[in-house]
Amino acid sequence: MTFSFMDADARLDGEAIALDSISLSQAQIDQAVEQSQTVPADQQWQTYLDALALVGFEQWLSDRAPDLTLQASSNTVTVGDFKLCLLTMGSLTDTVVTLPAGAIDSLETAAQLYVLLEVQEEQEQVLVKAILRSDQLRQHQESDGLTLDNGTYALPVEWFATDANDLLLYLRCLEPTALPVGGVQVAAQPTTTTQSLVEGSREAVEAMTSTASTLLEGAINAGINAGLWLQNQLDAIAQELTWVLLPPPAASAMRYRGATTDSPTEQFEQLISELGRVGVEVPSDARGAYRELHWGRVALRLYAVAWTLPTVSENPEWSLLIILGSQSADVPTGVRLQIRDQDQLLVERVTTPDAPQSYLYGRVIGNWDEQFWVTVDMANGAVVTFPPFSFNPQ
Repeated sequence: MTFSFMDADARLDGEAIALDSISLSQAQIDQAVEQSQTVPADQQWQTYLDALALVGFEQWLSDRAPDLTLQASSNTVTVGDFKLCLLTMGSLTDTVVTLPAGAIDSLETAAQLYVLLEVQEEQEQVLVKAILRSDQLRQHQESDGLTLDNGTYALPVEWFATDANDLLLYLRCLEPTALPVGGVQVAAQPTTTTQSLVEGSREAVEAMTSTASTLLEGAINAGINAGLWLQNQLDAIAQELTWVLLPPPAASAMRYRGATTDSPTEQFEQLISELGRVGVEVPSDARGAYRELHWGRVALRLYAVAWTLPTVSENPEWSLLIILGSQSADVPTGVRLQIRDQDQLLVERVTTPDAPQSYLYGRVIGNWDEQFWVTVDMANGAVVTFPPFSFNPQ
């Protein structure tokens, strides 16, 4: 069973949040118009949408992962050592998205990750909608088939996963060699030697697909294992996402002075002390970690603290405390902190002009097999959702 704890003044306004939307500037729109004028009239609209999709995706990646470098060439881009294919939707009612055959069949131009983007031209924004991995594409090819029509393929939108935040996890935590390039189409040949080569190629691709699925299942299903913090350890995903372990909470009578230039450890102790005065007790055997968040001029610091709860039942429980503080002054107006389980939103905190906050926090309780997702909306267009926090101290 999951429990959450919130103050009486915590605001739950139920507003819908576009977690992966990017607003377009007039300069970006004008540039896309100019680019569309360089192609024949029957291609201008799609060229215009593709140009907007590319600039929107560049901004999305820059906001959420400024350490990753993007290079673009036509509709294929590279991020680090990964090859991506950007696919543009112009309407929510689209059921298929088309792409040139080379984006799947050619080893030179095929991709490892296919990113579905929706251009909302009237609203002047781009949404990163969903992701399709090349190993998943190959599985769909074999089970459902793809028809080549006038040099293009039509991919059903339903093939794409719905959580675009998985893309950042793949780019940071997955080895590029774990994903095959494209769908790898192989034409049938009459000779035994060629057939052996074809079978060998298929076996190699199947092995790569199996490796990718295993790695991705481990990364997504396990998430960040906060249980290892109790053993002074960070799992591979937490290390890749630059989480840093903190020492055990120290009993401190210091009065919280707000976020200053103090070290993360000092600020953590101050925050724990302040929360203790409002009834949130953190036991001495709890362990925490932190991660710094930088987007533009906004600099925040996210703390996560985990501990086990005494229980006499067959289902042991754990508690997760999330604290969001600033690295300089009060948390900026409009910053939002959310905590979810697999079924629902449990905690939502937001700073408002009428109620400035030095920090935001939320605490949840669940069984050891339950996971929690944490999202931080930076109020400047940048939103980050972390892999789920899980608890397995063994």
